[in-house]
Amino acid sequence: MYGLVQKFKIERNPEPYPPHEGEYFVLLPKKDRHAFAAMLTYANSIEPENPILAKGIREWLKVY
Repeated sequence: MYGLVQKFKIERNPEPYPPHEGEYFVLLPKKDRHAFAAMLTYANSIEPENPILAKGIREWLKVY
């Protein structure tokens, strides 16, 4: 079992997305039930601000 380590290199897609500086955290909901719960919690939290993103996350999670 590992702690919090840098396992991935993330590259940003080109425009039209604005640049975001900072750290990123990768989750794997297919194999980690805690990641699934975290993503569902995020969808619930972001829904008032961005209902389209919340809906997209929930639809994506249905695959698992």
